[in-house]
Formats: sequence, structure tokens, C-alpha cells
Amino acid sequence: MTTYSVTADEISTGITLNAGDLLYVFSGGLTVNTTVNAGGTEVVSGGVAISSTVLPGGILSVASGGTTTNAVVSAGGNEVVFAGGSTLST
Repeated sequence: MTTYSVTADEISTGITLNAGDLLYVFSGGLTVNTTVNAGGTEVVSGGVAISSTVLPGGILSVASGGTTTNAVVSAGGNEVVFAGGSTLST
């Protein structure tokens, strides 16, 4: 179980999240090509996530101020967009 935080002016590329792993993308942070496996969670809260892949049992959560673009959500994967969050080309 690992928790990652991407904050202002930070860029994360190619992280793979497995069961129990959490990735927080805060305001000004950017992630590219994250893979979310079963039991993993990517939380985009004010930051931007590009080209995330959510596999069965994985969760991509987009909170207020967060944006995802070009996400691929497989059958059984979950993308949850809360008020104030946005998703483009999913």
C-alpha cells in the first residue's frame, strides 16, 4: 500500500496503482499515463490527469477543480466525477 501526492508544479508519469495504492493529484499537479488496477484509486483534486487507464476494480475520482482528459475506463472500472470536477474525451 503506497500513497503518492502530486502537488503544484509536479509531473508524474507512468505510475501503476495496485490494491490499496492511492494517488492524489492536487492543484497545479499533473499526471500522465497512470494505470489504476483493481483496488487502486487516483483522486484528482484541483490537478489534471491525462490518459489514465482504469482497469476492472480501479477507481478514478475527480473532485472539485480536478480535470481528466483522454481517460480509458474498462468495463468494471469506475470514474466518479463530483460537483466542480470535469472529464474530457473519456
